[in-house]
Amino acid sequence: RSEEELRSLQTSSPEMSTSRLLRALLCAAALQTSPCNAFSSAPISLSLSRALPQRCSHVAATQPLLPARQRQGCARLAMTLSDARPDTVAALKQEILAVAAPFGDPAVNVPIETRDQLDQLARRLEALNPTPRPGTADKAILTGSWRVRYSDCIPPSNGQLGPFVGDPFQVVKMGGVYENRLKFFGGNLQVVLPALWEERDDSSWRVTFLSVGAEVLGKSAFQIKFPPGKSKTWWMTYADADTRVVRAGNDKSNSGSWEEEDDEVFVFFMTREE
Repeated sequence: RSEEELRSLQTSSPEMSTSRLLRALLCAAALQTSPCNAFSSAPISLSLSRALPQRCSHVAATQPLLPARQRQGCARLAMTLSDARPDTVAALKQEILAVAAPFGDPAVNVPIETRDQLDQLARRLEALNPTPRPGTADKAILTGSWRVRYSDCIPPSNGQLGPFVGDPFQVVKMGGVYENRLKFFGGNLQVVLPALWEERDDSSWRVTFLSVGAEVLGKSAFQIKFPPGKSKTWWMTYADADTRVVRAGNDKSNSGSWEEEDDEVFVFFMTREE
């Protein structure tokens, strides 16, 4: 009976679907069957799998008279179906920003558990990368100013400078020119790290930082040059018109994948500013 109720959800209104979902769960309980098990054998279409998690969550949260066992079953079913849904680019971008949001923009002082969660979400987004050769043939998509929304890198690349948090940007220009800019007070004070980039392979660049300095009201206040060889490798693991994911690590190997690196590799999640 519960399987029949579930199938009928596809053609009913949201209100009727909620009512029938409740009846299906109650039927499952009466038969001493786990609600999740009751649904597991039913053929669930893609459209239904997208709609059910929200409806199940709504039932679990808004039906206090439903026995606790059934409400818990609704919640478990919502989680199970959500995990099974195909990833979509837009949904993953939104989820990354939502998970990072409680820690500011940019997200800083993020606990290890949340960093791990953000890393897993970034990996799922990277698996959907629509730009196969961002380091060479498709590099033009990287030009422009990109706001760093989250990074597990050390300051100031993550947006922090001592106890202060600014607005971090990566500015990419064709011709091998690049800048890190950390802006404070609406951009009146900026920490600037100019660099040069060169193609390493189809998915990565070698980025060599030249100096660090400060600008006040658009004018250079000071600049400290770095010794030669201060280079990093950037793996452009995801790139589209409005979002970039970069994995940045030491430039010491010929590895074609950041996942093969022994040293620590940092993740940057960025959205286009202009």
